[in-house]
Amino acid sequence: RPYPGSHFVSFKSDTIIDAPLHSIVAMAMDFDSYLEWIHRALEVKILDHPAKNSIVYYMAMDSPWPVSDRDTVNTVTFSQDPITKIVTFVYELKPGSYPNIEGFIRIPANWGEWTLIPLKDGRVRSIRQGHGEPGGWLPAWMVNWAADIVMLQSEAKLKQHVQQEKYR
Repeated sequence: RPYPGSHFVSFKSDTIIDAPLHSIVAMAMDFDSYLEWIHRALEVKILDHPAKNSIVYYMAMDSPWPVSDRDTVNTVTFSQDPITKIVTFVYELKPGSYPNIEGFIRIPANWGEWTLIPLKDGRVRSIRQGHGEPGGWLPAWMVNWAADIVMLQSEAKLKQHVQQEKYR
């Protein structure tokens, strides 16, 4: 959908994952596995762990030719409601916390939220939403089209990846 003040759309996915909540949370906290399920991720590394419920991480993304690759530094803060057991991850840009890398354009603005709602049948409703500004010059139609592909591919990979024995 359109994002106020931007030529770039925001995204939202709302899907059911056939896995228990603890498996999805374990996978989400396994930053080393991000390359396996986040579409076009090139590198992910934890930079800091400033609080019990937050992590600062760096992520580099592969962009299709002729577009320059992008990278970002984010803080993810996570929480769980003690009554509903709903888990929320909030992703916010952490500018200036990591040097720029040659060959990458640093994403100047982004935010995201991932909400995991446990269902009575043992599955989980997953709602991911966010918005980003890619930096540099890119036509909005191309970025908006690519955002759909990245989200759909990542959702499909996530549903397969979480089935691994190590997350049970």
